[in-house]
Amino acid sequence: MPKRIISELKTFFKAGKRPTEKQFEDMLDSYVHLDNPDFAGSDEVGSVRTGILKHLMTKNSSTHLYHIKLPYKVDTHTAMYYLHASGYSYQSGEIIDIIWTGYCYRPSNAISKTKTHINRSTAITAGQYVGTDSSVYLWFKVPNIYYTTFRLDAMKVGNGTMLKQGDVQLTVSDLAQL
Repeated sequence: MPKRIISELKTFFKAGKRPTEKQFEDMLDSYVHLDNPDFAGSDEVGSVRTGILKHLMTKNSSTHLYHIKLPYKVDTHTAMYYLHASGYSYQSGEIIDIIWTGYCYRPSNAISKTKTHINRSTAITAGQYVGTDSSVYLWFKVPNIYYTTFRLDAMKVGNGTMLKQGDVQLTVSDLAQL
């Protein structure tokens, strides 16, 4: 059944209208349900949201780094985070499997308890830093970005927020830090 936008769904239920069985089904199918495994308990600690960022790079470069800007600023926020990038870098022949954890801690104006773990590769490098705009950044570099595909997943940990699509920003650059 097709998913419909809200304005279209509202027309089914205007005063005096009698929605059809199909229209009611379309309304139900257009919303996220509690039994959907991708969204169940999404506000609970330990819940995971997959695909908050998805990316494919077709450019050929051995000097570019991926910089992922989180919605946290060290001079404003106090929040823990856990993010996982997974994918494949074709030109490099590398499996992307990276986990970043940390704590954006306003009282110290820094990130603390950081850990970056790279699985399945000795050629990929990764880390995290505070940018010139005070935002928390995650970064990684593959030997060559030609046909590199990855997705970023988020887990709600501690006092952190449940990140969703649009909360993080990706920049591909030759710069070591932004």
